[in-house]
Amino acid sequence: MFAFVSSSSITWSQKNDVQAATFNVASCAIVGGVGAWVNKSPSQKGGRAFLSGMLKGAAGGLCVYGGKRMIYSFSQTNHGGWAWASKVTHAVGLSLVENAASNRPLLSVWHFHFGFNRLELTIGNSAQLRYRMMPFALGGFIYASTRGRLNFAETLRVGQPVFFSDNLRIPRVDFEPVGLTVANSIMLNENGRDSKVLGHELIHAYQYEERGYLNTYLNQARERWLNKSKLTKTYGQWVYTDANFVLDNLFYYLGSIGNTCYFDNPYEQEANFYSGRLSYRDIEY
Repeated sequence: MFAFVSSSSITWSQKNDVQAATFNVASCAIVGGVGAWVNKSPSQKGGRAFLSGMLKGAAGGLCVYGGKRMIYSFSQTNHGGWAWASKVTHAVGLSLVENAASNRPLLSVWHFHFGFNRLELTIGNSAQLRYRMMPFALGGFIYASTRGRLNFAETLRVGQPVFFSDNLRIPRVDFEPVGLTVANSIMLNENGRDSKVLGHELIHAYQYEERGYLNTYLNQARERWLNKSKLTKTYGQWVYTDANFVLDNLFYYLGSIGNTCYFDNPYEQEANFYSGRLSYRDIEY
């Protein structure tokens, strides 16, 4: 229930910078607090774990907000440096929140996504770098490749897989979008290349990645399952199950119910806020 409330409340909570910063800090604090309580050790007091997780999550939320706010500068300038600065800052914020929700030390694990690839750097007595593949993001990448052509230059410029397509028609939408994002793979129509559109889609990629907070609530159950056999251990070693993709799509669908306009969806409103507002005029060509 909290996950749905935090996702759907984007509509009212991000109409100016103060509200946007407050929303990101507060929602990440709650995510961190609840996760820390869920993942607390038997000897740890629940209230103390919750408070510690909240403080850590709030720090991450500030970075998450800062990363998304940089997308507006990218949308206005089309400068790839802003896209990468945004991506790195956003990744730092997500790492802090996941550490908080996992009830780990704040700076213990850092992760970075590039398409369906996940790199994790664990800081302990010695640093350990780990690679894992995200299956739902891989599915999004494969789907995008069936509808368009991967543009390597644009992908490297903005830090997310970018495909160009001649046709982005989707069911139950009465216009053809100029941009579409599945997990964190972005598709752009050949006729709709624009930094504001790309910025809008970058925020959608971030929305998918942000729901990864919720995977931490399953840490203990996942560890029990992974330790059942050699096969599951191998799976856990090389695969990070990005179940947040399923929740992300569910929340998007719930946010579209009863809307009279495509852009009434909370996900679209958030993407509009950080990228510069799109309207039907922007997406027609």
